[in-house]
Amino acid sequence: MKKIVLIVVLLAGITLPTAEIAQATTTLSLNHTADQPSAEQLKRLGLANAQLTSVRKGIWSVSLNGQKAGYVINSSSYAKKVTGYNGYTPVLVYVNKAGKVEHIYTLANQETPKYFKMASASLLKWKDASAKKDANMQVDAVSGATYTSNALIKNVQAALAAYNKYCK
Repeated sequence: MKKIVLIVVLLAGITLPTAEIAQATTTLSLNHTADQPSAEQLKRLGLANAQLTSVRKGIWSVSLNGQKAGYVINSSSYAKKVTGYNGYTPVLVYVNKAGKVEHIYTLANQETPKYFKMASASLLKWKDASAKKDANMQVDAVSGATYTSNALIKNVQAALAAYNKYCK
């Protein structure tokens, strides 16, 4: 199993203009599967104390303090043929109970960190977007990181399409 460097992108902030990308670097094993999100991944999605219930492979219903909070979708099951410049670029998408994209968390990938950081900025466009209405939102690829940004965009679109098909 290859060891890679993972750049984590977390969408934060109340409104899109104030959203910031926080990055953390860690070494993980690449695993292109739709495993249940880890405690650390849930924390990064703003769901530190969440309870997950599997809806189907790659989709979990989220509860916080016994109340339905939305869904987490792992794009790995729904974007199997989508690759960036160096391979898969899966994401976790948290859609809140109002049907809005709350957070997007990038998973292990083999993209060049510099280009991945540039490309991940395109994910900010989905903050607070309607998972239903904006599932196929047209987002421009980032010049200089076209393959990577297109792959990230397609992963988010695939996750939102799965949400619209299997959730609610």
